[in-house]
Formats: sequence, structure tokens, C-alpha cells
Amino acid sequence: MFSRFMNVVKINKIIAKQRKLAKSHPDTGYSAIISALLENEAKGTFKHYSEYMRKNVDAFYNECIEEMKKSDLFIEAMRNAGHTETNDFTVVITAVSMQAFMCNDLKDEEIRSLANDNDNLVKVLVNMKLLPERFLDINAKITYVA
Repeated sequence: MFSRFMNVVKINKIIAKQRKLAKSHPDTGYSAIISALLENEAKGTFKHYSEYMRKNVDAFYNECIEEMKKSDLFIEAMRNAGHTETNDFTVVITAVSMQAFMCNDLKDEEIRSLANDNDNLVKVLVNMKLLPERFLDINAKITYVA
């Protein structure tokens, strides 16, 4: 019982620390968190988490999506692309693509060639274990399911 309580305390500490880092670097911090959470989901990290811990991570994931929508870099990128409205799927794909580029998982040319074809971009990211398989159904609601 005590170990489960300590696990919750640890996860809350990690979330608080990540939240603080993301606020100090909003252009890359939120995309890094979104990308890391989805990568860990794809690898099955959250399967053994308790329901309460998954809800905390889910709330943090949704918070990061909302904050990334407000970041200057994301707003500028959407303006340059000609988008007037964005949805959560656009935020997630942008975040994961940014991190894949920053981590040298994908080259700039590859991302640009796949940018207009969401189906293929998602397939590539799922195959690289950067996105969980649920993203293959693009019409599915994009919520965090740890």
C-alpha cells in the first residue's frame, strides 16, 4: 500500500518538474512532453500504472496539448501553413514531428515530403514507435489512453 502511495507521489513530482521546465521553454518543452508520453505509450510503459496514475498522466498530456496550441512557435507555424483552426491531431503530429527532427530520427526532407500526407506520416511515426498504434485510425478522437 505504501509503495503505491509513493509511486503516486513520484509521478506527481515528475509532472510538476516537467510542467516547470515546459513553462520556461514553451516552444520546445510542450512538444517534448507530448512526444515522450506518446513514445512511452507506444512502448507499453503505462500498462502497469494504476488508474489514478494514468488519469494524472492523461490530465498532464491534455494540459500540454492546450499549452502547445498557445505557444508562439506553434501559432507561427500554423499561420505559415495557412491554417486558421487547429485540432488536437494537428498539435500531436506537429509535436512528434518536431521532436523526431530534433532527435535526428527523421531528416528535414523526409518530414517535408510526408507533411501533406498525414496517413503516411502517421504510419512512419507508428513504425518508429514514436506514436502508438491507435493513431493509425486518424478519425479516432485523439485523447491519451495510457
